[in-house]
Amino acid sequence: MDFDCFICCAKKDEPMLNHCIDSLKHIRNFKGKVYVCSNFEVRHKLPHVVYVRDEEIDLPGRSVKVLRYGKGWLKQQLFKLLQPFTGDLFLVIDADTIINRPISISYGEFLISVDFEYPVFRKVIEHMGLDPAPGVNYISEIMLFDRNIIGELISNLFGNAKGLIDFVERETSDYWVFSEFETYGHYFAKYYGHLHSIKKINSYQVEQEQFQLSEIEAIIAGHPSADVISCHCRPQAAPVN
Repeated sequence: MDFDCFICCAKKDEPMLNHCIDSLKHIRNFKGKVYVCSNFEVRHKLPHVVYVRDEEIDLPGRSVKVLRYGKGWLKQQLFKLLQPFTGDLFLVIDADTIINRPISISYGEFLISVDFEYPVFRKVIEHMGLDPAPGVNYISEIMLFDRNIIGELISNLFGNAKGLIDFVERETSDYWVFSEFETYGHYFAKYYGHLHSIKKINSYQVEQEQFQLSEIEAIIAGHPSADVISCHCRPQAAPVN
């Protein structure tokens, strides 16, 4: 099975980006191309990686308006579903995620890092007419997508790509949160259940305002049993007056 890898990178995640790319060597059956999509000029580019910019991705209808969650997050989710660069099979991995142990990627096998659900995501899934499975959370920072199934999903649930964007704009709020991983995982489970399976992986998550290179390397060295490590940059909340 041949597949590419597509990584959306925000500026805050640039310190982790090359660690993320280098960690792809732990995927035993990965031989495809690596694409990095960003809204800034990446420093320290790697020669085997294809770098593309946000503006090269056509989002039909109108520019994406995001409610409350910051322009980057939902925009990146739409880019993952609508990007034209990779082959039909492509692995999505978050730029702040590092594969720490050898794994294999199998078609229809979803890598799950936690066994609880987020109600704010489930409301949107139910609104789409899908049936969320209890205790299944597809948000694990890494997922294999099939472009043909994405096209079918968009056609069946939203009519077309503009309909998808309209839905995300209209339904996203503090209580209705869209996730490309949750949407694709539950759609696949419902319509391709005979191909669907789940594999539990061990994930280590750490959050702070920013990471120095030495900190990232220390975190990796300190958690050898984790299958994946995610270093999330979270801005410190503004003080309440």
